[in-house]
Amino acid sequence: RKSFFTDYDHRSRLTVCRELVRQYAYFQYDSAKAYADRGLLIARQMGSDEDAYYFIIHKARILSTGGIYDAAYLLMRDVPVTALSFSNQKEYCITMSDLYRRWAFYCRDKEYSPQYFKESRHWLTKLMTYVGKNDPTYNFYHAKYLMEVEGNVELANEYFLKTIRRMPASERYYARACFSYARNLWDAGNSNAAIRYMAMSASGD
Repeated sequence: RKSFFTDYDHRSRLTVCRELVRQYAYFQYDSAKAYADRGLLIARQMGSDEDAYYFIIHKARILSTGGIYDAAYLLMRDVPVTALSFSNQKEYCITMSDLYRRWAFYCRDKEYSPQYFKESRHWLTKLMTYVGKNDPTYNFYHAKYLMEVEGNVELANEYFLKTIRRMPASERYYARACFSYARNLWDAGNSNAAIRYMAMSASGD
């Protein structure tokens, strides 16, 4: 964070904002949102549309973690998907899948909740076309795909464990994989192991 305040180069500040947003996105709402807003401001000052879209997409993802689904949806609706870079299209798919899944759980409406879950699965399926096997996030998102699209929790757990074993404990995907694996263990009645992995998730992030 220190370099954000001491480095006057806009590109360097954008790099810092990207990393802080990436690390804070799922676990520190206020900090993540603040750095997304700062990154968006700098990107607009630079006239860099691609960087601006990156921070808009991530701001929408952050808003969805805070339950502000309609605002997140409106932000995403204005993003020109086909004009985005490959990496931003990948980020777009992640955000849309996360947004609709959270919205579905929140609304619990017999008409809309199934539609939102279907949209979430659609975007998660599309995401996998952007995540190759050499992508460091492949195991994590393949686990989510197996669990949420194919309903294969047992195989998904194997990929969550691969993520846990291969990611450093300081990486957010390590914490997220531990958390997801812990929930699956809890649902399966393995409470002792679930508590251990939940603690690993907390200490890892």
